[in-house]
Amino acid sequence: MLISPIEISNRPKPKGSSLLEMLVVIALLGMLMMLSVPTFTSLLKSTVDKELDRLTGVVRMVRNESILKRRQMRVVFDLQENSYVVEEQVAGGGYSPRADPKILRNHVLDERLKFVDLYVYGKLYTRPTGENRGATENLVPVVIDASGLVDPFYLHLVDGDQVWTVKAAGLTGKISVEEGYVEPRE
Repeated sequence: MLISPIEISNRPKPKGSSLLEMLVVIALLGMLMMLSVPTFTSLLKSTVDKELDRLTGVVRMVRNESILKRRQMRVVFDLQENSYVVEEQVAGGGYSPRADPKILRNHVLDERLKFVDLYVYGKLYTRPTGENRGATENLVPVVIDASGLVDPFYLHLVDGDQVWTVKAAGLTGKISVEEGYVEPRE
């Protein structure tokens, strides 16, 4: 039986969407989610996590730059001001603060996060209180030499009653963050 063109055009159009149309919509939604999830998770990250990530990232970056430039560098921690700055060795043996890239400039921690102490090469430097305020031992350098050797250190930070330990292994330059107060090992 033949169907005339008139009969075909009189058929009602199907309601709803085809499988292909639904797959395209699902694929577009999936791509949109993949783009938005990293942004969303960074919004959920706490200020402390951001500060710890930044600190460990700076030490890693300084180590890499030190190796590439074959120049000694250091991260100087100011225990009183809760800040740190990256310095590069200049001709004559002195040090000059780095201003570029921006991440290597002087950085002050978020007001809730405080340095407790810093243990470098067997010596413990503590946050100054009372009559110790203004002492020169507030500035503690962690040196990274041209071969990438990082002065082994344990840095303790506190936010309220929460404590974190940032530690660096000397030869490998491995930087890690642990929750709680980790006692330095010789």
